[in-house]
Amino acid sequence: MSKKNEKQKTRGFKIPEDARKLAKLTMKKFKKENDEYYDGKKELKKGYYYQILDYLPASIQLIVRYGHLNDVQETKSAIYDKLTDLDFVKFLKKEIKNGLEFDNMELFPNVIYDIIKSAKKAMEDDRANGEESEYDLDDLIELSELILKKKLKKMSKEHIDEKVAFDALSIIPTPIILKKSQAYHIRSLFNVLYEHAKRVEIDFGKLIKILLKDDEQLGAVITFALLERKEKIVNFTDGQKKLFNDITEFCFKELEDMKKDDIYKVLKYYTDVRKRDESQNKDTNRRYYISSLPESDYPKIIKVVERICNSNENLKKYF
Repeated sequence: MSKKNEKQKTRGFKIPEDARKLAKLTMKKFKKENDEYYDGKKELKKGYYYQILDYLPASIQLIVRYGHLNDVQETKSAIYDKLTDLDFVKFLKKEIKNGLEFDNMELFPNVIYDIIKSAKKAMEDDRANGEESEYDLDDLIELSELILKKKLKKMSKEHIDEKVAFDALSIIPTPIILKKSQAYHIRSLFNVLYEHAKRVEIDFGKLIKILLKDDEQLGAVITFALLERKEKIVNFTDGQKKLFNDITEFCFKELEDMKKDDIYKVLKYYTDVRKRDESQNKDTNRRYYISSLPESDYPKIIKVVERICNSNENLKKYF
């Protein structure tokens, strides 16, 4: 077991009972236990799908928060077998259109996105091995679009490319997702946006303001952006470089508009990460030399930088 998994164990992590039940659930088992309660195969199948829905909220929470852990992979794979049943997907689409809602439904597009990524990777791996495989993902994508309908419409009104909007909202369908594995989700978002920037211009400011709701979440995005390594732009296309520069401009503008205490939290964390990376011989040039910002345009940021450096001169090198 990895150190990370061991750490999760010590925090009392365990797979929720409903997720275990969903992983083990089969139509054969459900029929054996419930056949007498249903009138015909059609009603029995519908009952089976509702049983999946009963177990789904805890399963979504498990996958979103802990789906990366080795100890979860077997359960996750078994759950995905249920969620990729096309008849179930069609049933769920119909129910949602008729007004069905369930706990953690707003997080479900992130799970669907992971399923889609896994399927695409499997197809690429098969192709690399001289084999051909095909997964029917259209209904899953339509299901996700149905759940994200209102937010996708809002993105469209802001003239954000529909593919960018779908991917961004699949990664961060709700700000709630950033309560756990914050850096992972933000990194995933940035990677997807840089990929899309090869073909289309992205208004990062408009996009991020739709995805996030408060200064704390925005601060997390700004911190992540400031810590991005400068060398990553070496092989960027012109479109990707433009996005990189637009993110830089957006971050400093938003940071300057924050309260000084919030600016301090962002920049202090920034120095803490760089200090840790340096201790591991991993530090390198980041997005921007913050101390080179013009004080006339960013007086609050410069004041906070001075405050941090005055408290510890060794931190100057990070700015």
